[in-house]
Amino acid sequence: MKIGIISFSAAGEALSEEIEKGLIMRDSELEVDNVCKSAYGKRVLAISHSQWTQERFADSGALIFIGACGIAVRSIAPYVKSKKTDPAVLVLDDMGKFVIPLLSGHLGGANELAAKVAEICGAVPVVTTATDNHQKLSPDTFAKKNNCEIGSMVSAKEVAAALLVGNVCNLISMFDVDEEKMPSEIKLISPDNMQEANNEQPCIYISVFKDSAEGSKHCKNVLKLIPKAAYVGIGCKRGTSAETIEDTFEAAVAECGIDQRAIAGFYSIDLKKDEPGLLEFCRKKGKNLITFSGDKLKMAPGDYSSSKFVEKITGVDNVCERSAITGCLEEIRDKSVEGGQLPELILRKYSGDGVTCAIAVRKWRISFE
Repeated sequence: MKIGIISFSAAGEALSEEIEKGLIMRDSELEVDNVCKSAYGKRVLAISHSQWTQERFADSGALIFIGACGIAVRSIAPYVKSKKTDPAVLVLDDMGKFVIPLLSGHLGGANELAAKVAEICGAVPVVTTATDNHQKLSPDTFAKKNNCEIGSMVSAKEVAAALLVGNVCNLISMFDVDEEKMPSEIKLISPDNMQEANNEQPCIYISVFKDSAEGSKHCKNVLKLIPKAAYVGIGCKRGTSAETIEDTFEAAVAECGIDQRAIAGFYSIDLKKDEPGLLEFCRKKGKNLITFSGDKLKMAPGDYSSSKFVEKITGVDNVCERSAITGCLEEIRDKSVEGGQLPELILRKYSGDGVTCAIAVRKWRISFE
């Protein structure tokens, strides 16, 4: 992650150095661009602070302004687009008395970063988001911590508003839920007993599938959260076009009903790492193609549909299914497989026009940490 820090006085620059040192101590891989817009600074910014802000807004996860709030507001105003994509923005006075999360408090992590900065320099964090101040569950923070895509920001706001006035929220999840730290305002409803959901209460529904939970369809407000838990394995004949691959992929997705927002990535055998059509398809979907050697795919645990023809060409009896499972296991290789269970192949080899596709879903666990 990259963070930009800009100060506007010598005192502010001294504070920025303290913050930079403290943040790097907590994350050695952090990249910090620390500059000062003062003739009395040591790292004097050669460009305008407006240009610096534009550049950091595009390439950084957070910006920290040490100076007046007004300077920060005017600097970021032209570049603010969406709370889903905007970086976190903090403001501190140059004496380090207060730190204010100004933008992207939840999804961008500004509130969390403000707490770290406050700890480093002894500032008072001035958090203004209502759910935090009222100690209520924030749907967007909850989604971020569980690596879930938010189905609708409008629904997220409606559910947050309902929680703020003391309403109980139904939670329906196709994945296991860690109930140990579950807030009292959350009522867990089993997908097998969705009729228990109170239709006058808001509902958070967690699923990788397109359909809505039957028991949540008539709830007052329904917020769908989609975990990035689906892994797509793809095989194809040499020279297959991106359009042909996409047609088979879309048919496969329709077959199993997966929500495409749940897709974590696309995977294949390394024989396909330079396949033009496959690479173009992945770029169109906004993801890189990750490939594995045939020997790696052979090690994938589980039972797979086998093809002598595919084995003769690639050295592996199945590319798409093994790639989907291997892609998932590689992502969680530094963690134990949840519950000791393997990912589930919700779609086994789906074939069409020289393309094969399979989809595995990881065993997810929803947490309230």
